[in-house]
This record gives sequence, structure tokens and C-alpha cells, in this order.
Amino acid sequence: MEQTKKGFLSSFLDGLYFNNPVLTLFLGLTLAVLATTRFQTALMVGVLTLVILFLTVLIVSLCHSFLNKVGATILSAILSACFATVTMLLLVAYAPKLIDTENEKAIALLTLVPFISTTSLVLIKGQESLEHPLSDNLGDALGSGIGFLLALVLIAFVRELLATGAITFTAIDGTSSTWKAWSGWTLGILSQPFGGFFLVAIFSGIHLAILEAKKQKASVAKEAK
Repeated sequence: MEQTKKGFLSSFLDGLYFNNPVLTLFLGLTLAVLATTRFQTALMVGVLTLVILFLTVLIVSLCHSFLNKVGATILSAILSACFATVTMLLLVAYAPKLIDTENEKAIALLTLVPFISTTSLVLIKGQESLEHPLSDNLGDALGSGIGFLLALVLIAFVRELLATGAITFTAIDGTSSTWKAWSGWTLGILSQPFGGFFLVAIFSGIHLAILEAKKQKASVAKEAK
């Protein structure tokens, strides 16, 4: 398969901002809805997704000579499932209190990790890695992973704050600390799945409006010359 070269920096910025996985390409929406009920959950899921995405794209890129698109997708699914399984085992072994789903103050992180292995972000980026050289793929994976992480924590911060009036953090030993912004009115509906879809749509609309405004400004400047 013929590969096209964009450059590491261009690929990084493209994944980070211009083609942000959540806000522009709408990839990984399941995680964007499920993992953004709490800021800390979104932060941890975002970091794990970044690591799994980067490692998956790296390995698929190194094996590109032996793969077609179907093979790349299958290998991406297998690799991401393996990395997600290792992550779950490590969490169970070293941070059991952090993933205790019976503790209301803990983060139900264990239930979200399997979604990383099947998210469209990892599978599609793995398939697209056949079309570009290694440096471009790593730049795109890093940019897309960070862009995904930033989108999740932004949505989660606003969502948890409006839904509860506070941001809660849970330590590895299971103890919780809360930063309370206000008391009184809250928008509890934002803690429901609707809230995730609603805020993804809001931030996506803002992001796309900014991109469109920049395109129009660049077009006007080009015509003026």
C-alpha cells in the first residue's frame, strides 16, 4: 500500500486539534458518554486510552508490510484487548479500592477499561496507520490520544460540576476528597447518559465553529492578497 507523508508535527496537530477524535471525528463516543460523569474517571480513562492507542499504532505500523486493512483492524483489536486486560489485572492487583464498584465513593473504572479495546478510535487509527509512515503514525497517535484525553476531561469537569456542584477525587486507598464549588442548585440530569451526549454536542459545536471561523478568515486573507 502506497503511503503518504505529512510529517510528525503536522500529524500531531491534526490529531490533537484539527481532527480531534471526539469533537471533530466523533470517535470513541461511548467512552465520551460513560467516562465523563466524573472528572477523575475521565482523566484516568483518557490516559489509559492514550497509552493503549500509542502502543497499538506503534506495533501495527511496524507490521504494516504484512497487513492489509482487515488484518490491521483485527491486529488492533487483539492488541488493544491485550493491553486493556493487562491494565485491568494491574488495577485489581495494585488499586483494588480505586475500582471497587460497590463503594459509592470509588470509581467504577474496571467497568470502563474493556470499552477502550473496542472503541472506534483505536480500531480506526490502527487501520489508518497502514497509509502513513511510522513517524506520522506516532505523531497522529500521540496527538489524537492527547486530544481525546483533553476532550474527556473538559466535558467531565463541566458535567460533574454542574451535576453535583463539586469535584470529587478518590485516592488509591479508597478515601475521597471533595472540592465543593457551590451548594444548592444542580443539574442532576447531566449525570445521566443524556448529559454526556448533550455536552459532547455543545463542545463539538463550539470547536467546529472555531475551525470554520478560522477557515473563513484564512480564505478572506488569501483573497485580499
